Amino acid sequence: MTAPAPARLAPDQAGGVAASLTRDRNLRALERPSQPRSQPARRRRA
Repeated sequence: MTAPAPARLAPDQAGGVAASLTRDRNLRALERPSQPRSQPARRRRA
């Protein structure tokens, strides 16, 4: 099977480890939407 990879996998392969780390962070954020990093920062400022 020498078919080309899907378009969604292209950025990950091009970005390398950085892209994979960002994707992992996004997945974790979706799994734990109860504590986003934006809310604590806003609470500290306010």
